[in-house]
Amino acid sequence: MRAAALAITLPMLFPSCATITSLDGGISPVVTLTSPVTDPVNISTSKDYYENVYFPVKVKVRRHKLNGQRIRIMSDKWEFDDVVMRSQLNGWFFGNIFLGGLIGMGVDLGTGCIMQPVQTEFNVYPKMHQDDKAKNDSVVVQK
Repeated sequence: MRAAALAITLPMLFPSCATITSLDGGISPVVTLTSPVTDPVNISTSKDYYENVYFPVKVKVRRHKLNGQRIRIMSDKWEFDDVVMRSQLNGWFFGNIFLGGLIGMGVDLGTGCIMQPVQTEFNVYPKMHQDDKAKNDSVVVQK
């Protein structure tokens, strides 16, 4: 009798394994960007816009459709390639087979916690804008 009660109660205590065990609690994943650039930059993600921020910086991205999302870094002086997010299956999703059942699987699917970012820390390296590069190339040093 106790075993049956425990088998019924346990899935209700852990309704969604991947959502519970996500480091961000099922909210938007946080990505850390670092760079040798000391000038302020603007950063655009699918979740938010960050104006005049300095590296290192933490930004939020949308959890849903995580794979292929882009983080765009903009600067007056530097050019950056977009950071492209990749995702992988969250192994805790399969914990629902033992603990959360179909309800837990549904919650994980609904919150998007079935997927998690492959990488949450990125080093971004700039290139100088073409206009600034042309100015630097045209400077003649006289002796």
